Amino acid sequence: MLFAKAFLIIFLGLCMPAYAKDMELSFSVHIKRMKVGTLEIHSQQSGKNYKVSGLLKTVGFMKLISNVEYKAETIGKITGARFSPANYSEERKEKGNKTSASIAYKDETPEIRKYNPPREKDPKRIDASTQKGTIDPLTALYATLKDVNLKEMCKLELQLFDGKHKSRVKLSSFEKDGDLILCYGEYVRLAGFRPEQMAEKTRFPFNIFYEEISKNTFRIKIVVAETIHGTAVLKAK
Repeated sequence: MLFAKAFLIIFLGLCMPAYAKDMELSFSVHIKRMKVGTLEIHSQQSGKNYKVSGLLKTVGFMKLISNVEYKAETIGKITGARFSPANYSEERKEKGNKTSASIAYKDETPEIRKYNPPREKDPKRIDASTQKGTIDPLTALYATLKDVNLKEMCKLELQLFDGKHKSRVKLSSFEKDGDLILCYGEYVRLAGFRPEQMAEKTRFPFNIFYEEISKNTFRIKIVVAETIHGTAVLKAK
């Protein structure tokens, strides 16, 4: 669903400062007009520090076919338009199986701290030490979906690394669409994906529609994205 499955919550027993700015985002996820999931994001930001948690899960008929739940959390700093995560971790439940992983960052370079269950050795796997400057999936999700002003609108390019896969998210030009502002984006698979995944599809365009919630502040109302399952629509609740 959308650009990465591994979106979302972790518990990190780290002491963070009191946060001055909170944001709650809640979306319903639809494919072919059927509601298939929900996405919840809670962010806290104070100065340069941010903390984000999220939950993505299937619902309704889709839950009967594929009962999936992803939780994740990330903390880090924002300097200008640059995001620098410090710690990320995720938990995943799918078809009765549970997995978890965590990544720490040192000098903006990811270090894999945990995979449960442990992964088998694979010489073709991306070396995390070569991924300096990349960010985790949840930070990327927050950076893409957070409130923006006209100065920031559609000016974003991120390199993602989730411990296995490398990808890119880029927002480009925007235009007025009635009372909304439309921003064009694209998610691209770069490395670490299976050959059949790369042969299947590497580029996934998406459109973000914003509405103005206060003077010069805009919040996402709808996201329309291409997926391997068809067109997905995220509707803000």
